[in-house]
Amino acid sequence: MWVPRRAPVDSSFSRLLVRRQECFFSLLGLLLIVLPFVPEIGPKRIELATFDLVFTHQHVLKFG
Repeated sequence: MWVPRRAPVDSSFSRLLVRRQECFFSLLGLLLIVLPFVPEIGPKRIELATFDLVFTHQHVLKFG
């Protein structure tokens, strides 16, 4: 008689973690799609944020 083996306990936990990561990344992608169309935030703030990131990165490369 064949008896199915029980899965280890951590497999369900790892599946839950993968599911949570997929949910997080899908929400992040949706936010990046919707963000430029929100009038309070708008493209100008996104440009400023990317400029700050690029400037900081160049500053660290130059003086770091």
